[in-house]
Amino acid sequence: VTDASLTYTNQLIEQVNKNIQTYIGNMESISTLSLSNTDLKQYLSMRNPQDAEAQQLQRQISSYFSSIVASRNDIASIVFIGSNGAVVSDRVSPEFKPYAELISQEWYMEASRNKGDIVISSSHVQHVYKDEYKWVVSISKQMPSSGPGGASGVLLVDLNFNLINDLCNQIQLGQRGYVFILDQTGDLIYHPQQQLLYSGLKSEDIRALMQAKD
Repeated sequence: VTDASLTYTNQLIEQVNKNIQTYIGNMESISTLSLSNTDLKQYLSMRNPQDAEAQQLQRQISSYFSSIVASRNDIASIVFIGSNGAVVSDRVSPEFKPYAELISQEWYMEASRNKGDIVISSSHVQHVYKDEYKWVVSISKQMPSSGPGGASGVLLVDLNFNLINDLCNQIQLGQRGYVFILDQTGDLIYHPQQQLLYSGLKSEDIRALMQAKD
């Protein structure tokens, strides 16, 4: 590989890196904005999220989430799950998976462990709604509890997998080159042949990449 082609490739990767960082930054801002909604905070504080007042709040929050999703074609859905049993999304009368199953999913538990820091999942099949299996990349963030023993909750923003795919496919690395994304622990966020990796038909030297200095 020539120095010129190496420099060119590095510049391409740097540009895609900036594009993705900008995009993820925008999604973080949307998450923070969503969690600052006053109706959501009130909904989370209610002991019974099924009573009439709570249901009215739920409709208002759903409408708010819906307006965000309608303004962007890259967001598949926004869902909030409270530790008080509250569940609300951008959809009107959605059929969710059981509550116990939702709070046991990795995106919820990871956000809870990270105490307000943004968590980005690898691309995966969404398991939030009944009988729906979209490929998404998830961003989740915990809303801190209002006080000792207070309820907390986790916001989930599911991004359409195709948009991440399109961002990474902007790069043309020769005949067979491609871009993939790892998180800081070496787990895959995105790979264009992810199913081949999971099935063992393809592999990447992730250990060597994690030890690289640049």
